[in-house]
Amino acid sequence: MKGAINFVGGWNGTRCQHAAPINQSIFVRGSRFPGDTIWLYGDDDPFYPLSHSRASFAAFPAAGGRGAFHELPPEFGGHYIWRRPDRWGPLVEDYLKRPGLSR
Repeated sequence: MKGAINFVGGWNGTRCQHAAPINQSIFVRGSRFPGDTIWLYGDDDPFYPLSHSRASFAAFPAAGGRGAFHELPPEFGGHYIWRRPDRWGPLVEDYLKRPGLSR
């Protein structure tokens, strides 16, 4: 595997009182991946507010992971940003053109 794309990743939504430590521990484990990653999160997400997602991402590079975090505005779909490739497609296309990711 050369890269990873994170679309609104996490395990527990913030309704769970332990969501922050659970999600951050998952991303700390993922920091072992040696490649570059791209993280796509939408504003106005009912499961993962951006403040929560930023904290989850912060745990990733702090543990040695490499990635770029992108905050997409609410009109991009919130938790359901995957439904709007017309909006995030250019970010992913740029990511896939990075050295070592293309064939």
